[in-house]
Amino acid sequence: MSQLNASGSKEFHLVPVMGPRSAPPYAILEKNVEHTSGRNAYLVVLKHVVVAEDLAQIVAEFDPGAEVLHMRDTSAALQAVREIGAMRLAFLIDDRHVEGWADLVAGIMARGGQVVLIPRSEGIVTAPFADCLILDRPFTTEMVKATLDAALQRRTA
Repeated sequence: MSQLNASGSKEFHLVPVMGPRSAPPYAILEKNVEHTSGRNAYLVVLKHVVVAEDLAQIVAEFDPGAEVLHMRDTSAALQAVREIGAMRLAFLIDDRHVEGWADLVAGIMARGGQVVLIPRSEGIVTAPFADCLILDRPFTTEMVKATLDAALQRRTA
């Protein structure tokens, strides 16, 4: 079952599941956000579901059992972040021009999350801010894992 949020877009919730070795270690549930594990959450704010699935799979390999939430827009992500107590990391498209984006970044950081900016398209240079990391497009699994490692090192430093 899928539901639409206030902005009219679907919300996807990626959660870990146990299954055959050939199955991905997560499932995509189209529903409103329910962060109930008590663990630090990962957030992916991307319109492209396939790219979000790739990121979720890499995060699941990096941090088995991690809870990865996928929101398709800033408005839905901001609402989700308000319901999350602690965050580990958020992958965000660089949508600084969108209303609420600065509030989203502030909410992620206030919950202990690292921000990883993804340029809007390949070849676009994204200017960093404060304590963010940049994940350039096109990215590889190795690039995502290196970014996750760098974020973890920043948290423990």
